[in-house]
Amino acid sequence: MLSGIIALFAFAYWGAAGFNKGWTKDKITVLQKDEITGIEYPTFQDYFQPGVELLTLAFFFCVALFAITFIPWRKAR
Repeated sequence: MLSGIIALFAFAYWGAAGFNKGWTKDKITVLQKDEITGIEYPTFQDYFQPGVELLTLAFFFCVALFAITFIPWRKAR
Protein backbone atom coordinates (compact mmCIF):
# COMPACT_ATOMS: atom_id res chain seq x y z
CA MET A 1 0.00 0.00 0.00
CA LEU A 2 2.88 2.35 0.78
CA SER A 3 4.37 1.88 -2.69
CA GLY A 4 1.08 2.90 -4.29
CA ILE A 5 0.88 6.03 -2.16
CA ILE A 6 4.46 6.97 -3.02
CA ALA A 7 3.81 6.39 -6.74
CA LEU A 8 0.66 8.52 -6.63
CA PHE A 9 2.48 11.31 -4.77
CA ALA A 10 5.41 11.21 -7.25
CA PHE A 11 3.06 11.46 -10.24
CA ALA A 12 1.05 14.26 -8.62
CA TYR A 13 4.20 16.24 -7.79
CA TRP A 14 5.57 15.78 -11.30
CA GLY A 15 2.23 16.85 -12.76
CA ALA A 16 1.89 19.87 -10.51
CA ALA A 17 5.38 20.98 -11.52
CA GLY A 18 4.41 21.08 -15.20
CA PHE A 19 4.57 17.57 -16.77
CA ASN A 20 8.15 18.11 -17.96
CA LYS A 21 8.88 15.25 -20.39
CA GLY A 22 12.57 16.18 -20.64
CA TRP A 23 15.40 16.16 -18.14
CA THR A 24 15.19 17.91 -14.78
CA LYS A 25 15.75 21.67 -15.03
CA ASP A 26 16.94 24.05 -12.35
CA LYS A 27 16.51 27.21 -14.45
CA ILE A 28 13.83 28.30 -16.89
CA THR A 29 13.99 30.83 -19.69
CA VAL A 30 11.79 33.90 -19.31
CA LEU A 31 11.37 36.43 -22.12
CA GLN A 32 11.52 40.05 -21.03
CA LYS A 33 10.84 43.12 -23.12
CA ASP A 34 13.08 46.15 -23.22
CA GLU A 35 10.99 49.21 -22.34
CA ILE A 36 12.76 51.58 -24.70
CA THR A 37 13.37 49.52 -27.83
CA GLY A 38 10.58 46.94 -27.43
CA ILE A 39 12.96 44.06 -28.19
CA GLU A 40 12.40 40.81 -26.32
CA TYR A 41 15.41 39.08 -24.81
CA PRO A 42 15.76 35.85 -22.81
CA THR A 43 16.73 35.82 -19.13
CA PHE A 44 17.11 32.86 -16.81
CA GLN A 45 15.19 32.41 -13.58
CA ASP A 46 15.98 29.85 -10.84
CA TYR A 47 13.16 27.30 -10.82
CA PHE A 48 13.18 23.56 -10.07
CA GLN A 49 11.21 21.50 -12.56
CA PRO A 50 11.46 17.71 -12.09
CA GLY A 51 11.93 15.71 -15.25
CA VAL A 52 10.81 12.33 -16.39
CA GLU A 53 13.94 10.64 -14.98
CA LEU A 54 12.93 11.50 -11.42
CA LEU A 55 9.45 10.16 -12.09
CA THR A 56 10.95 6.94 -13.48
CA LEU A 57 13.25 6.62 -10.47
CA ALA A 58 10.29 7.01 -8.11
CA PHE A 59 8.33 4.32 -9.94
CA PHE A 60 11.30 1.90 -9.91
CA PHE A 61 11.58 2.49 -6.17
CA CYS A 62 7.87 1.74 -5.78
CA VAL A 63 8.14 -1.45 -7.81
CA ALA A 64 11.11 -2.58 -5.70
CA LEU A 65 9.21 -1.77 -2.51
CA PHE A 66 6.22 -3.75 -3.79
CA ALA A 67 8.47 -6.68 -4.81
CA ILE A 68 9.90 -6.88 -1.28
CA THR A 69 6.45 -7.87 -0.03
CA PHE A 70 6.69 -11.15 -1.95
CA ILE A 71 9.91 -12.30 -0.26
CA PRO A 72 9.13 -15.21 2.03
CA TRP A 73 10.30 -14.49 5.57
CA ARG A 74 11.50 -17.21 7.95
CA LYS A 75 9.46 -17.65 11.03
CA ALA A 76 11.40 -17.50 14.30
CA ARG A 77 11.37 -20.78 16.25
